[in-house]
Amino acid sequence: MYKIISVVVAAGIFFLNGCSKAPDNITEILPTTVTTVSTGTFAGNAHTTSGTVKVVIDAANKKFLVFENFRTDNGPDLKVWLSPGTSGSPYQEIGTLKAVSGNFSY
Repeated sequence: MYKIISVVVAAGIFFLNGCSKAPDNITEILPTTVTTVSTGTFAGNAHTTSGTVKVVIDAANKKFLVFENFRTDNGPDLKVWLSPGTSGSPYQEIGTLKAVSGNFSY
């Protein structure tokens, strides 16, 4: 059983829907050997957002949050937060959103 985590970007909350084990298919931005812990798709409430996000762990037990085919609205001061539920509170800030589209990781 996988917990749903929320990824909050800017003023909108984008949820990982249907988190599940997924095959390892990570771009060259990560170490070659990773294990996918969970994956989901984005659903925006205030901003149109699409793409997938994965939580992966490498051989050294380092965790990555991987955005693939991500796209969202542009905005000032966009941040990425993780939250244990769909309310967005409490949350842990991951950092500034690296791009409004594309593939990238934290």
